[in-house]
Amino acid sequence: MSLLSLNDDVLLEIFAPLYGKDALNVSLTSKRAYTLAGPCIASRIECTSPKRLRRIHTYLLAASSDGGLRARILKFLWIDRGAFEDPLAEGPYDHPKYDFSQVHLVREILLQASNLRELWIAGFQACIERDARIWDTIQSLTGLVDLQLFDVTDSSLTIFDSFRSDYLTRLTLTYRRSRSKAEIPISPLPSLPSIRHLRLHEPTMFALDLVGRCPNLSALIVSFIQKTQPRDLPGACGGSQWPSLRRLMVSELQDVRSFSERLRTVGSLQICGMLDCRSGGDLALLEVLRQTSPVGLYVSIQTSCQEPLFWDAIPSAAPRLRSLELQLQRPSGCSIPEAYSWLSKLPAALSSIPLVCLRVLVPEPLQGQPNIVLEGQRNHGWEREIKRIKALIALPCLLVRAIPSLRYLSVGDLAPNTHVTGVPIADAALDALRLKAEDFVVTKWDEMRWLDIIRMRCWWRIEDGPSGSPRELVEISEEEGEEAQRQIESVN
Repeated sequence: MSLLSLNDDVLLEIFAPLYGKDALNVSLTSKRAYTLAGPCIASRIECTSPKRLRRIHTYLLAASSDGGLRARILKFLWIDRGAFEDPLAEGPYDHPKYDFSQVHLVREILLQASNLRELWIAGFQACIERDARIWDTIQSLTGLVDLQLFDVTDSSLTIFDSFRSDYLTRLTLTYRRSRSKAEIPISPLPSLPSIRHLRLHEPTMFALDLVGRCPNLSALIVSFIQKTQPRDLPGACGGSQWPSLRRLMVSELQDVRSFSERLRTVGSLQICGMLDCRSGGDLALLEVLRQTSPVGLYVSIQTSCQEPLFWDAIPSAAPRLRSLELQLQRPSGCSIPEAYSWLSKLPAALSSIPLVCLRVLVPEPLQGQPNIVLEGQRNHGWEREIKRIKALIALPCLLVRAIPSLRYLSVGDLAPNTHVTGVPIADAALDALRLKAEDFVVTKWDEMRWLDIIRMRCWWRIEDGPSGSPRELVEISEEEGEEAQRQIESVN
């Protein structure tokens, strides 16, 4: 049975996710495939220059073979700030000048893009100042699912006063960086019951009020540049309480403290920035845990694992906690002999927490830094790296014995980083780990963990051994482990 023996409606569903070269390759296989997959070629478009904006406008507003405008097949449109860059204006390379005189071209495309599902627009406030009609045009996109607006102000939010899409589930708002003073609220925000995922970057307190207007919100991501963080503004901690969230991610711990009094329970709390137990970060974290009582927690922390006032207080501060992910950094000033000996203290530190799932990540040293070191530094780096890997290899059995409730465990980064040291691996066991890891390395920025590469992390399911025998570690795939983690964190 060949693919083209299927009915057209089935093939349309199969071809629908394709775009660009993938859709082009399929459409070139036969005349029938071209008829069905051809329209998908331009279903996703990124506009990054004024010239490209003009070309896209001409192409999308031309008629297709069936007589309709090509814009109706558009599913995703990204208008980058570069689409408004003025190539003739003089200015520093890293501070280009912008000309928004072509905003009307964007509006004309959107007027005909009746099937648009995702829309990203940079320079949004400048766009509506140039052509206010773009407001009404976006409001009329009834099938919009994902909307991302960059360079907004509080006045930009009036776009939601009469928003018509009942399908809009994901909303991203990135505020202008140049805000010399707090903006004054302009009008009450409408209710947005369809929003499930909300991302706010550098928001004002008025923008944070939007959270309370999303009664069905599931995931909230908030990040501030610390100079603009509004925690000291009037009402920073006030306002009505927000709905309970399944996921809350913040860049820094002090971000969540800006609105902690408005929070109810949180399913999964993710704090990306590094905490230092020695500078009071542990006590501030306990305060947030008492407020949110998460089931799952991700935290990056610099610790000696010998702060009993912190670790022993976690069960009472977060009684629902069942899933914990720790990214650990060794304390500064550790000598070579002590380089990673502190990791052996981790099982005792966690023994009072009834965890079901635990992930431990100790990143490779000098992550992302150039390999320019003196010979003596290289030798010291190699010695530390050997100690890091050996400490991690010993960790799983120690954790299983220390935490009776544990059922799933992940440990990384287990791959030796020879790029840091510049010397070959003499230890056969460690070299085997390096070779195994080479099949799994993917360089991709991890927004939560602030890393662009994790060479090797292993997952285990912990099963009861025969009567009287120790529990056993059964290696499982990363997909199975992460699915188990999601299931554990979804149970309130």
